[in-house]
Amino acid sequence: MQKPDDYEGKLLNQKISDDLRNSLVSYISKLKSFDDFIIPAILYIAAWKGKSKEIWYEYADEKFKDIFKTEIDKLPDVFRKSVVDRKVYIKNHDKIKIKEQHKAALAEKKLDIRSKTESSGTNEAIYKIVVGNNSFWLKDQAYIINFEKDDVTISIGNLIDITNEMEAEEARIKAEKTLLKSEKMLRSFFENSYDPVIITDINGVILDCNNLTPELFGYAREEIISKNCLFFIPPEKKTDFQKAVKKAYFDKKIRPETIIIKKNNEKIPAEVSIVKIQNNPPLIQAFIRNISDKLALENERIKRSKSELVSTMATGMAHDINNILFAISGNLSLVEMKTSDEKTIELIKKIESSCLTLDSITKKFFKISDNSPIMKDEIDIKKFISKINEGFKDKIQLNLFLENNIDKIYINEELMTSAINAVIKNSIESMADMNKKTADIKIEKEIVLKNKKITNKFITPGEYIKISIKDYGYGMPEKVSTRVFDPYFSTKPLSSKKGTGLGLTNAYTAIKQHRGYIIVNSVSSQGTTVVIYIPYIEK
Repeated sequence: MQKPDDYEGKLLNQKISDDLRNSLVSYISKLKSFDDFIIPAILYIAAWKGKSKEIWYEYADEKFKDIFKTEIDKLPDVFRKSVVDRKVYIKNHDKIKIKEQHKAALAEKKLDIRSKTESSGTNEAIYKIVVGNNSFWLKDQAYIINFEKDDVTISIGNLIDITNEMEAEEARIKAEKTLLKSEKMLRSFFENSYDPVIITDINGVILDCNNLTPELFGYAREEIISKNCLFFIPPEKKTDFQKAVKKAYFDKKIRPETIIIKKNNEKIPAEVSIVKIQNNPPLIQAFIRNISDKLALENERIKRSKSELVSTMATGMAHDINNILFAISGNLSLVEMKTSDEKTIELIKKIESSCLTLDSITKKFFKISDNSPIMKDEIDIKKFISKINEGFKDKIQLNLFLENNIDKIYINEELMTSAINAVIKNSIESMADMNKKTADIKIEKEIVLKNKKITNKFITPGEYIKISIKDYGYGMPEKVSTRVFDPYFSTKPLSSKKGTGLGLTNAYTAIKQHRGYIIVNSVSSQGTTVVIYIPYIEK
């Protein structure tokens, strides 16, 4: 077969096999037949010899040359230099493997890609082209034929403009990268949050948690994941928490307070910020804040407010009662002077005794209201506790545990004795039906730091003498233990109450006058521990 008149290639001008010559002329003729039609494709026939890096075109339609503004002999070099990005699709056994190659990497792997396309018979590639100030994408689809006798391979292909599709793809990839960056930022925020964070599905199943969550819950991360968040909430709080999650699902950010039950059954008050972060599938994010400190400070503020109110009332009541007692006592003395009747005198003595009892109560009121500075002395701690023990030796067994380096304590002995006596009396009452009544008194130094976790976190940092009085009675529920320092508070019927009901109130006042703290830790059926912190002052 004769070569075409306007032939611009190389092979038909050389000595080649009849098979290659006839095939090439036929292929060129078929592609040229499309010249009279308006088609979106750019047709070409490329060729290369053996493993050579040099590629040339046996045929390129006019549109191909017009795009790059060059002739066919210069087209391979111009085309190669204009490619700034390339994606190669190699079809193998009806499966397409996509491999993206940027220009720098492509230069090193060109021969490997070429050999794979020669053996497979087909090749698809997408090129990003820059010509002058214009950029566009071309999709290259080619059929590869290898002529082994001539050691020549030809590629019959067409180029199609897919700029719109690829720009959309580039926008998608950019959006994905932005989203990935955003996700990384969110993950960083998630992991570096100052509070525990969990992510749950709409049913409350925990899908993820940050590093602080195990610390709060007391469980390992793998124990938390896949559990329902209600697992960590006490039964009486579950319904309210479920309602809160439901509100968050309807795009309402809410912040309920609840209780978290740790692995060791410790209950932690928590504030939970709940918000929906995803619609499909719906995901809920919850920031969990331990509010033990906040509640402790609030409870202490309320307690001090109550104390101030009681102090004001006690002062007024004590003055009023004293005025009445003064009038009663004076008139009783007059009656006693004017009568010799023994029965009348006996009644007067009983009334005077009652007046003395009432006078002692008014003195306790004055103690509650007394905010004046107290006198302190250096007291031998062993002698101090020994005196207290002596007063209770027939009522309770007191076991003393004293830290070796403590022998003196700087206190007002009268006030501190009264405070500790009130605590021990309360312990005795809690073990009223027990044959053996026992309490432990432990005295030690403790340095309270800002970052040290102790039962009551409102304690001012510093060095303290810590006096712990632990009984083995029945303990108290939380709703009772939080009110033990309230005046006249009791869980017992009025008829069975002993004393004035001001013992622990006065104990609280006495410790406060020492600029100290008194704390009650009690669990039902497990006994009660009263902890007193007194500032340590070395003489």
